[in-house]
Amino acid sequence: MRACLSMGFVLGLGMPSIVFAGDLPCALDPVLTEVAATVALEGGVPTPEALRQLLQSTGSDLPNAFLRRFPPNDDAAVLAWLGDLARRSDAPLVCGEAVTAQRRIVVATARAGSLEVVGEAVRGRIEAGYRDPRLVVQAADGELVNLSAEGLERAVPIPEDLDRPVRVQLVASGPSGPRPVAQCVLGQPGGLPPVVHVDTDGWDQIQALRRAHGGLRLRWNRLMGEQAQEHAATVCRTRRVGHVDAGQDPEERLRQAGIEARVVGEAVARGHSLQAAFDAFADSPSHLAAITDRRFTDGGVAAATDSEQNICVVVLLAAWPRFVGR
Repeated sequence: MRACLSMGFVLGLGMPSIVFAGDLPCALDPVLTEVAATVALEGGVPTPEALRQLLQSTGSDLPNAFLRRFPPNDDAAVLAWLGDLARRSDAPLVCGEAVTAQRRIVVATARAGSLEVVGEAVRGRIEAGYRDPRLVVQAADGELVNLSAEGLERAVPIPEDLDRPVRVQLVASGPSGPRPVAQCVLGQPGGLPPVVHVDTDGWDQIQALRRAHGGLRLRWNRLMGEQAQEHAATVCRTRRVGHVDAGQDPEERLRQAGIEARVVGEAVARGHSLQAAFDAFADSPSHLAAITDRRFTDGGVAAATDSEQNICVVVLLAAWPRFVGR
């Protein structure tokens, strides 16, 4: 990646001219710049779900990004927004920007890793401060497979017996816990499995996702639901989508509540609605693999709302939890 410099060149698209400015506290990403240009030309502000789809259609390996619309000359607001995003991020920022006479679109996110397709294999890397990389692959028939990322910098082959196209996510653990840091598709994206949409409350959504992927029905655990509620409130308050709170991961938080389990898992999302958050789970191989893991027997789901009316959702899962006292 290279530093974002003051560029001032014009991209002629046969439409209103788009001027790319610079001097932003982030590294320039050409695909995010293309995304910003597309949004600037079309007008409006896409939903987080539409933005994820736009990232995929433009060939980005970033799992998600943040987009904000500004007046054309409001440098102070842009820098304030990026500064706040940088403080909440656990990896270096990358960004793209497009400016028209009417609007200024900035797209940015933390880049903690990268992934590219090399034939029938993928090659990638993770940023300093990240560890334990692994690949989660979702085949066209919905099958989910975890692969070792050993040799990732050279290339990791994707098994030929998985139905193409396959969606591949690179997952690694950082300061906020494990999360997807990059993703790509092998084959034509049109054949990817559809997202499971269920118009019910959060607990029924989780059960439906598990049922669609062969998982057993979970038992509701009151204490786990309370812990999920506490973490959802923390995610909304800090605006950091992660698993580590005050140095404690989900297993440690449950232990503080007096619960021990053979295996503990968690999925966290933030969206403009409850449905959007669950769609994000269903559209992410690593989150889907965690939620539908057949080892889990019990769970709790909770949601909170932040100051911008976004919904923060936490799904807490455990295998044969038992209460051992606080």
